[in-house]
Formats: sequence, structure tokens, C-alpha cells
Amino acid sequence: LDARGAVSVTERQRYILRVRTMARAVAEKYYESREALGFPMEALGGLGVVDGGDPYVTPLSFVRIDRELYFRTGPGRRLNAIRSHPRVCVEVSEYDSERGDWLSALALGEARVEADEGRQTTVVEMLLDKYRPAIGSPLAFSRAQPLPGYSLVVAVAMEQLSGMSSGLGFAPRTRPGRL
Repeated sequence: LDARGAVSVTERQRYILRVRTMARAVAEKYYESREALGFPMEALGGLGVVDGGDPYVTPLSFVRIDRELYFRTGPGRRLNAIRSHPRVCVEVSEYDSERGDWLSALALGEARVEADEGRQTTVVEMLLDKYRPAIGSPLAFSRAQPLPGYSLVVAVAMEQLSGMSSGLGFAPRTRPGRL
């Protein structure tokens, strides 16, 4: 609008501030509504790490406690990458196949192996509760914890959050991955 002379520089600044304020209010309301529902995103996400200078992305089963995401992992490429370069990216998406709407959230942060045994137990219990529909009854396991002995609980402190959507009435509808 400024380039066309439709608004003055002062009006442009007020307009941008107004749009930012509205966008923030919408984002806060959306966050509150998702929080009230327990943040029901899809069951899986993706974890992006750097391994030897190359990106490496793996599927991720996770739970959230406050501003941290938790998951379990065992020895291997993912854990080695986290230990050598703890800066990670977590992506979680949900897709409504009936309406074609989608949401995607990214969290950047530092990963660390969780040392607190009480927190580890809480995380494992939360993972079992969250994924019970997919894994069946915990009584189906001979032990209380899947992957006993060699798996670790990893925490990601979410430092930066961002997201995108298919529009949801605020913008022209887009497709996941810009198809």
C-alpha cells in the first residue's frame, strides 16, 4: 500500500502494528484452545538432527511437558548425532483428510539425555498412555516398559516455535509442502 501511495509512512506503521497485534491475539487464542485439549497433534512427528554435517530426520513418538518435548531412543545414529550436535528440530503435523486442512508446527531447541529417574518414569508412562491405542494394552508386554534396558529418555527444550497452516480462513488455502 505504501508503494502505491495509498497510506503514509505513519499509517503504514500503525497498520503493520495492528496486523501484528491481531496475529498475535489469534495465535494466543489458538494456543489456549489447543492447550485446553491437551495439544492433540498427530501421534508422530519428525526429529531433525545433524549427523556428520548432513541432515538426518527420523520419525518421532513424543510427549510434551510444559515447554519440553520428550522421547525415547536407543543407541545408534540418532543418539550419536544428538550427543555430538544437540541442536535439533522437531516437526509435528496434523491433516484433516475430509476438509484438506493442515497444520504444521516446528520447534527448535537443545536436546539432552534426561538424568532425573522420576521424570524418566513419568515420560514412559505418558508415552504408554498416549500410544496405547496403537500398541494395545500394556498387559500385552511381558515388562512394564517397551525397549527396556538400553533406551534413554531425551528432552528437547523448545526455544523457538513456528508454524504454518492451510489458511484456515486467514489466507489463501495452501497445500502441505506447497504441492
